[in-house]
Amino acid sequence: ENIMEAIFVNLEKYVVLNPSLKKAIADRLVFQKVKRRQQLTESGKVCENLYFIHSGLLRGYYYKKRKDITNWFSVENEFATSMYSYVSEKPNMENIEALEDSQIFLMKRKD
Repeated sequence: ENIMEAIFVNLEKYVVLNPSLKKAIADRLVFQKVKRRQQLTESGKVCENLYFIHSGLLRGYYYKKRKDITNWFSVENEFATSMYSYVSEKPNMENIEALEDSQIFLMKRKD
């Protein structure tokens, strides 16, 4: 329950959530354990998920002239996604990977 509350506190920074909306969100969240170095999204594909990090560390990165460039990190109690791709439904330019074993919740864009 504390995990859900952390998700709602973060969401309520942006929108007002009534009880029925909170239930709808909770019903659609999927818990997932990811291993260190596991890829959550890959460049060239549409990012379908919004992630909430319960524990662990994720990073977003892309390649430029064969160099790996990190452009963000997300930690416990933060959201992560490839925002451009998630919103536009177009292939993304970045990858998202777990930098350590992590526990996340994901919500598919269609939900």
